[in-house]
Amino acid sequence: MRSSGLFARMVSIEHLDALRNDIDALRKDGLFDKEFYDGDLAWLDFRVPDGLPDASTIVVVAKPKPMLSVTFRWEGRTIPLIVPPAYADGKEVEGEVLAALDRISAPNRYRYVKAKLPLKALAVRSGLAQYGRNNIAYIPTFGSFHRLAAFFTDMPCGEDHWQDMEMLPGCDSCTACLASCPTGAIPSDRMLLRGGTLPDVA
Repeated sequence: MRSSGLFARMVSIEHLDALRNDIDALRKDGLFDKEFYDGDLAWLDFRVPDGLPDASTIVVVAKPKPMLSVTFRWEGRTIPLIVPPAYADGKEVEGEVLAALDRISAPNRYRYVKAKLPLKALAVRSGLAQYGRNNIAYIPTFGSFHRLAAFFTDMPCGEDHWQDMEMLPGCDSCTACLASCPTGAIPSDRMLLRGGTLPDVA
């Protein structure tokens, strides 16, 4: 995968329940708004896909991507906007990842189905990434500048990388992002951000 400019880890599908429990625990603790959980997270599916009932492995892959700079013109003003990599080129990255997986496994003809899973949590659980205190997933060598994709596959899970959630080294003793956040969205006692109405910071 690295020869294709991609970084990957694999975990066994035996951990699907644990991954679902990670998300459900946040809901049960009241850290997810019901509307957000029932609406924005409704696309999540922690079941083995019907199209690949013999899946045994989940492959999570990171593609290094730069952020995008977009400029708007509104009422005579120029307004710059930075778009993080996680919000752009999703289909393109998924296609590139799938093509790389097909090349690697061509002799065995393994099959792949897109995984509708919480990608940041999966990447951290696989050891591919680590959470920062600001709830951003960082990957060694290129930080947060990446786009994630994941696939179920019938490829055997030769090396299960499942592990506990880990915070980026240094974040436990650093509060720079807390002090810099203009909305106070970054708490000191957890990695999940606070949601809610933004204050007037204009």
